[in-house]
Amino acid sequence: ESMTHGVWFRDWDNMPRARRPVGYPVFLGFFYAIFGANTTVLYSLSLLLFAGTVFLLYTLASQLFNPRAGFLAALLFSLYPLSIYSISLPLDEHLFLPVWFLGLTLLFKEIRGEPVRGAVWCYAILFGYATMTRTHTIFMPLVVAYAYFLIGRSWKKILSAVFIVLIIGQFINLPWIIRNYRQWGAYVPYTATFFTIYAANNPSVKRADNNGTTPKPGEEGYLPELGQAIADYNVPMMEKLAKRQTIR
Repeated sequence: ESMTHGVWFRDWDNMPRARRPVGYPVFLGFFYAIFGANTTVLYSLSLLLFAGTVFLLYTLASQLFNPRAGFLAALLFSLYPLSIYSISLPLDEHLFLPVWFLGLTLLFKEIRGEPVRGAVWCYAILFGYATMTRTHTIFMPLVVAYAYFLIGRSWKKILSAVFIVLIIGQFINLPWIIRNYRQWGAYVPYTATFFTIYAANNPSVKRADNNGTTPKPGEEGYLPELGQAIADYNVPMMEKLAKRQTIR
């Protein structure tokens, strides 16, 4: 709800948050700054990104199999009720999918032997920004390395590709990291996540239930200090204690 009004990274109590990475809000905020913060802008961007995702799905499946498979993949995605309904929602995935798929499309072209100008730098920016949008693509430098290994690139080129994709991908996210460190004195590269990880995997969890909860008093693994840190939204302490408990 706050994102539809152009309010970023703060909750109802006006406290700063880092629940989500910065990529999609920055994208949406850029167009809000030009056209104003309203849902017409939101829906228009969602529709354009949806169309881009459909096109790239067609391209990827055509590269992997054939144009008929590409058409089928694009058709199924287009008709999937969740795909259609989600256009009305501000979701990271709208931006994440086309940015990630565009990088993969270029990578597949290289695998097939087609030249891609400035390929490694394109991967660094595309996969870096995709990871700023949804952290699932944090592993993409290794995917690029594996692809280059398969097509017989030298170890020097493989290692340099990994280095460039990894470092540039982090560099474009540097302002967000600095903001979080200035705010909490803690290294939060994308999202304050250890609390969520521990909530989903703590010893008291008996079944999958959304993101889970931290152990309550009397439950295995209950930690009063963590409970207090959560109540105070003390991000450095939450990250420190939840990380320790998760590792244990």
